[in-house]
Amino acid sequence: MTLDNKNQHQTSTSAHQDHLKAAEHCDAASMAHKEAAKHAEAGDAKHAGFHAAVAQGHTLHANEHSEMACKKTAAAAPAMK
Repeated sequence: MTLDNKNQHQTSTSAHQDHLKAAEHCDAASMAHKEAAKHAEAGDAKHAGFHAAVAQGHTLHANEHSEMACKKTAAAAPAMK
């Protein structure tokens, strides 16, 4: 039997923790994009592409954490009448 890591992660962290992780991944993506820009300016397409791919990965992780945080926040909100 295998465990669904996404569902396990969703229940093991708070919305606050997911917001923090999303912010960390956004910061890491920003740094990777800046590094990619430096390499692109220097004409080093290989390293620019590598850093762009790293940035994309961090962007995807940030989005996942953001979605989890939003879902948890919505689930915790009182029902509106």
